[in-house]
Amino acid sequence: LNKLNLKNLINLIINNKIILTFVALLILFVSYLLLPTFYKQSELSEKLKSELSTKLNLNFKFSDKLSYNFFPKPHFIISDTIINYKKEDLFQIDKLKVNISSDNLFSLENINIKDIELENANFYLNQKNFDFFLQLLNNKFDTKTVKIINSNVFFKNSYNEVLFINKILNMKYFYDPKELKNIIISENEIFNIPYQIKLYDDKINKKLWSEINVSLFKLKL
Repeated sequence: LNKLNLKNLINLIINNKIILTFVALLILFVSYLLLPTFYKQSELSEKLKSELSTKLNLNFKFSDKLSYNFFPKPHFIISDTIINYKKEDLFQIDKLKVNISSDNLFSLENINIKDIELENANFYLNQKNFDFFLQLLNNKFDTKTVKIINSNVFFKNSYNEVLFINKILNMKYFYDPKELKNIIISENEIFNIPYQIKLYDDKINKKLWSEINVSLFKLKL
């Protein structure tokens, strides 16, 4: 108390103002990030389906029950999702993560999808839909990225019998601004043999370019 003179008192008030200002700004920022929790679930579900269909040309089917979190970045988690491809429900996704931009969260109409992650998905491919992964290369990814993690691809014959299973450890679709191409990079496993693949659709030369690397056999095609 003996040291509490006018100068020290002014410094104390200034420091407290700085702390209170910082706390107030933090509360405002967190409140802003929490705005999507107040969106109407049914409208939000339709908005996300529409955005995914427009930007990725994929028909997603999921319920209105979505969970939201802003850490480490704003995103929605959707369980039990189905992708309809060529008028068939063939792709089942246990966990769909939709990352959104934090630029403007005040309105549902301003929601902007940045990238999506498909985790623990099962893809059932046959002669009719085997080109699914290649068709994704034709989409306009721009700054968006599609990731597929810990998933399985079941290849079936005309009798609906499973011929073999390809495990996707980590697959990534993205746009490379240097090469000006949509690219797939995937780490896979088939018959317990790990391999990597990179491919893109060369629109100029009208060729599908691919690179397959089987490190176990030191084979590169």
